[in-house]
Amino acid sequence: MVNLSKKCLDFIARMSDSINELYTNPAVSPAEAAQAAAEGMTKALKTPGIRDRIGSFIRNSYLSAMSTQAINFVNNLVPIITSPIIRTLSGKPREGLAMLEGITEGFLEAFPRFFAGLSKRTEDFDGNTHNAFDIVRNKYADAALTYPQKLTGALDQAFSAVLERMEFKAMLHRIKNSFPDEYFTRNGLDKTKFVQELEQVALKRGDGNLSFLRLLENQSPELYQQLQEFAAAGTFRTPLGRSLLDQMGKKISDAKNVAPELNLVVPFVRTGINVAKYAGGFIPGLGQLRVRQAKKDIELLDSQINSLLQRETKAKEKANQALFPGQAESLRAKAQALETRRRKLEGTRTFKEEQIPEFYVQQVVGAGMMLSTYGLVNAGLLTGHYSSDPATRQKQMASGMREMSIKVGDRWISYDRVEPFSTVMGLVADGMTALKEGRMKGESPGVGDIAKIVGRNLLDKTFTEGLGKMFLAIQESDRYLESYLVSLTNPLVPAIVNQIARLRDPLVRETKDPELADWMLNSIKSRIPGLREQLPARPDVLGQEQPLYGVSTGIAVAPVNQDEVRALLDNPYLTIDRPDRKIGGIELDMEQFAALEQRVGQRVYEVFGMMAANPGFASVPKSLQAKFLKEMVTEIRQQERLAALGTLIQDPALRAQYILKEMQKMGLGSLVEEEEE
Repeated sequence: MVNLSKKCLDFIARMSDSINELYTNPAVSPAEAAQAAAEGMTKALKTPGIRDRIGSFIRNSYLSAMSTQAINFVNNLVPIITSPIIRTLSGKPREGLAMLEGITEGFLEAFPRFFAGLSKRTEDFDGNTHNAFDIVRNKYADAALTYPQKLTGALDQAFSAVLERMEFKAMLHRIKNSFPDEYFTRNGLDKTKFVQELEQVALKRGDGNLSFLRLLENQSPELYQQLQEFAAAGTFRTPLGRSLLDQMGKKISDAKNVAPELNLVVPFVRTGINVAKYAGGFIPGLGQLRVRQAKKDIELLDSQINSLLQRETKAKEKANQALFPGQAESLRAKAQALETRRRKLEGTRTFKEEQIPEFYVQQVVGAGMMLSTYGLVNAGLLTGHYSSDPATRQKQMASGMREMSIKVGDRWISYDRVEPFSTVMGLVADGMTALKEGRMKGESPGVGDIAKIVGRNLLDKTFTEGLGKMFLAIQESDRYLESYLVSLTNPLVPAIVNQIARLRDPLVRETKDPELADWMLNSIKSRIPGLREQLPARPDVLGQEQPLYGVSTGIAVAPVNQDEVRALLDNPYLTIDRPDRKIGGIELDMEQFAALEQRVGQRVYEVFGMMAANPGFASVPKSLQAKFLKEMVTEIRQQERLAALGTLIQDPALRAQYILKEMQKMGLGSLVEEEEE
């Protein structure tokens, strides 16, 4: 049960009342309301300063749901768990053990670092810098509206504290046992003394290891930089680099700076790309792209390091030859700054060099995950996405199957958006499903089908789902364009309000309407407590209500719900799509269609129940079962559609529309047109 404060409930009530007035105002049609809203938004976007704040509003709206924060928490936790394993498998078991020790120390520092992150404005989030006021000019209101972003930044800081301690422990072991003497000679260091100083630095605590980091930066800029690189990679905050994907991300970021409205499509760029690269690195073959890019980055860094070293040497020589103390001091300061920059670049270079063997190990681990997934899918214990075929998808949903889930006991537990498992396992499961469906049709998946599977698993993520929906709308505009346009209205209602609405009413609701304007308004309504319940429930093809799972945490845990009736749907030859929305040329509105689906579904459930109870039916081959069941569904739908048509044509306008359609079918439409003239 979620308890909300009175102020929060009053705010939601006022919002609900405002939108309810928009719906119930007899003087304003839904189309006019949508047009007025669009004109208002267009006018607002032309107002100076508004366009600069819209991006921040959309990002915070998106992050406000606690389920989003929960998924981010899990995704940040995964690298902490897997990094010691990957380090051990890459041939450095002692460093892996040292990292485990670092986890213990890091978690002690994570909480102070988290609260420190909450107490200040995040200066850099997903590559975006922030002003004194991001959304509104009242500092208290702005602090409340931007709190989701601050919470996300604080979580990143907490996990960074753990990752930094992990890598520092591993580096300390490396320095003691395998660091080359050339490093100490080049930087004028005594190895024994240097190790002792680092151990003293490691003891520094008290403010979430920030003092430790400052001391380390002064003591060894390159080691400090390695920690920063490792922590940024583990929390998906690595700046965009020189790969093709990174360059695309930079262009999108530049476009967002010019047109902040693009945040509706891609609210996050850097984070999403880093998540995709991390997950893709576990796919054998695809992970080689990371190896290749790391080697290219090292070549560039070598060039930059040599250039800085030459400038640093010249500055030191000039300082020694300087005639005036002030000039010598200035040159030494310049040389010191160049040395710090060089040593930080050396830290980045070392980090990338250390990554290469781990990239190979990740691909091996990914191959193992793929083999395991293959076995689990064959055993019916793991699922991918629902089928792209509408009829098959409806059957899967009604059968009790949960997409992107693994069966544990009597529960389906979702692994969706938990990386790298979501990408690797989803890719294999979807590929196996596509092959199975292709065999049923006597076809093989084409290049386009394979690209769609890969794109879906790489882009259908917490931070990139807007981009994924956009690509689907472009590829199959007849199926996805309108739904994509409707999804663009989602940020208008903060995700936390939508989450509260779903917690209060955890059922799938019907929002689609023949008129796009009505559909958009219904979508907004479905995200607001109190208004959501006014929408009809969307039944499955068996006429049963569809509950929502994982609303609070983002990770769905659903019961394995497969009774004898639903078991009949587990038939590869059987496909049952939703009924046609049109009856006699008349397109049903939202309420009419939901009522038709429920009546048809309930009768189908009764018939399926009788068949499931018949022992003789179970002995019939699956293909014949499917044929019989589909015929029964068709007959029931025809009967219900005729009954619905009889009700519809009681309306004179709909009756005239039906008669016109029938006459047009008979080739008599021209007579009607002449009569009207």
